[in-house]
Amino acid sequence: MRLRTDLLIAGGVAAALLVVAYATGRRARGTDDPDRRASSFLVGREGTRAMADAAERLGVSVTRWRQRPQALVAWVERAAVDGADGPLTAAERRGAAGSVTSVSPVSPVSPVASTLATLAILEPSRSVTPAERLEVIGLTTRAVGADLVLAGGQSESVARCYGYLVVASFLDSARVAPPGVAGDSTSAFVHGHLVHAGETTTRRNRPAAARDERVAAEGECPDVTVVRTDTLLVTTSGKLAMLRLTVAPYQRSVVLIGDVSLVRNRTLRHSSTSPLVLDAVLPRSGRLVFDEYHQGFGTGGSMARVAIAWSAGHPVGWMVWQLLVVGLLALGAGAVRFGPVRAAIPRARRSSLEHVRALATALAAAQGHRVAIGALVRGLRRRLAVSTDRVAARDDWRPWLAGLAHHAPNTQVRDAAERLERLADHPESETAVLSAANAVEDVWHSLRP
Repeated sequence: MRLRTDLLIAGGVAAALLVVAYATGRRARGTDDPDRRASSFLVGREGTRAMADAAERLGVSVTRWRQRPQALVAWVERAAVDGADGPLTAAERRGAAGSVTSVSPVSPVSPVASTLATLAILEPSRSVTPAERLEVIGLTTRAVGADLVLAGGQSESVARCYGYLVVASFLDSARVAPPGVAGDSTSAFVHGHLVHAGETTTRRNRPAAARDERVAAEGECPDVTVVRTDTLLVTTSGKLAMLRLTVAPYQRSVVLIGDVSLVRNRTLRHSSTSPLVLDAVLPRSGRLVFDEYHQGFGTGGSMARVAIAWSAGHPVGWMVWQLLVVGLLALGAGAVRFGPVRAAIPRARRSSLEHVRALATALAAAQGHRVAIGALVRGLRRRLAVSTDRVAARDDWRPWLAGLAHHAPNTQVRDAAERLERLADHPESETAVLSAANAVEDVWHSLRP
């Protein structure tokens, strides 16, 4: 019976542990990263880490750029001269932090156009300034430059320079498919599409330096020429969802995506259109550069700022802030006095007799009977000398005590003095000092004025 009980208890504990483990694991699986930025650093459903992983598996070098686009342009030009993995400056190496694989060095740049990278700007959380836009578009029009991938409505400031705008639809969604192909049940949903904004800007007859200064100052688009447009994906209603532009004069590729959800992790994992999307955005050679600067992953910042940002968006951080506020309120309430000031508790001082008795008890405990009794008699002699205007002698107190017993004015004083002589010579017990203190008190009460 005892063995059966032990087995039942062990089985119940094991079942309880399994239930707790299942509940904890299910809760952990149900949580997801709340960060909705389309960053290649994020592995949640809203991130774009799957796109970077796919590029790595295909042998494409991945770089996460965390500086302004101006530094990227300088890095591309330097890489064209020194090789893709050639000697770079310290600032360029910090900007290229995040590169997970390397590619073989390329030959120095030739007079023909050289494409060393593909820059992906995916739904930036920070706005692209006119000066940065000028440098990004310049990558597609220079001899040494890069292809471009633009996705989402936040990248419209760059996409409109190629003649297209992004129209978002939050209340409606549509499936996408290649032109002329009916979408199936596993194709991706989009909440935005591209619309043509008219003809792109034509080249004007004025110096290029003056034109670039006016573009940077006024925020206008630089001059680009699109020579070819290929539609890659459309919605079920025929709206443009994804297309590829070919930009003159070096036949650079610019891929425009109306909704960034086409390249997010959750869509690339489950959508049937993922192979077509990856085939369009991943380069055949060179590097795939993710713009992480406009995602908020710049090289600047501090641990304190990150901790505060985390505490503002996490339940544990909310609890810490609440406890801090409660502690400050408790500290403030305890620091303020309410009501009148109360008087301190009076402490009565001990009398001289209490001090004498305490000293006598201590000396008795230390086996100092004769010393204690001698101190009591000298104190009595000093007090009587003051009361009778006689100076107390500093010699042996025994003759004085014998004279006091011989010339005692009454029987009580004589008996007390004789008792003191007897206790000083032969202590009776541990209470001898206490008895001597009582005898001194009797003499003092009898002889004091």
